[in-house]
Amino acid sequence: MKKNHLLFIAAFVYLTGNLVNLITQEFRLQKYTVSLDQELLVARKEQESLKTALKYFNTPQGIEELARKRLGYYSQNEIPVKVIESNPSQATDSTSP
Repeated sequence: MKKNHLLFIAAFVYLTGNLVNLITQEFRLQKYTVSLDQELLVARKEQESLKTALKYFNTPQGIEELARKRLGYYSQNEIPVKVIESNPSQATDSTSP
């Protein structure tokens, strides 16, 4: 009888320990799932933004914008003007006597 009682207590302790482990594991997995869902939402928003940009840059206006910004192209009827910014320290040095 005493053996059965000890065996029951040992089984109860073992099962309780496993149950606690499973519960904590479940909470960690739920937290990880929420984190992954948030990352997925961010990735989907970025994907939509990239799709929108791709659509725009496949239009004549988008191609023109890229050519102007990245390659320095301009239209035939335009006169290119290059703005040279001076360093503020050089500007103050040139005014001193």
